[in-house]
Amino acid sequence: MKKVLFLSFIAILSIGVAVAYNSTDDDRPVAAAELPKKIQDFVKKHFAGSEISYAKKDKGLVYEEFEVVLTNGAKIEFDKHNEWEEVDCERGEVPASIIPKAIGDYLTKHYPKTRVEKISRGRGYEVELSNDLELEFDKSGKLLRVDD
Repeated sequence: MKKVLFLSFIAILSIGVAVAYNSTDDDRPVAAAELPKKIQDFVKKHFAGSEISYAKKDKGLVYEEFEVVLTNGAKIEFDKHNEWEEVDCERGEVPASIIPKAIGDYLTKHYPKTRVEKISRGRGYEVELSNDLELEFDKSGKLLRVDD
């Protein structure tokens, strides 16, 4: 009997936690003026010729992340610290000002006729080029891997 009661309690507790988590999980559009200043400044600095077309806030239990789409088609994802995580310029080119110098130098030397369409960072950097190559770099800009 104690075991059944305990398992019932655990099941009810689990359902309560799941419901609480889902009620705080909020993906909603936000106006450009509502974006954190750090994100607005990033867009102005690196994408001067573009406006924010659409912005979305992903609100979890303990964080807020943002996704911004620009009028030139670029899509930028920002982490909970309002730092860029991914910049996707499928119809254009990732601004050189975003690319770390060591990676930019490597790309200029080894892939001079390509453009960077997408860059993401986490433990290191992943770069997608216009020739469909994907390159992985460590945090210091050292090439780790090339995928085609």
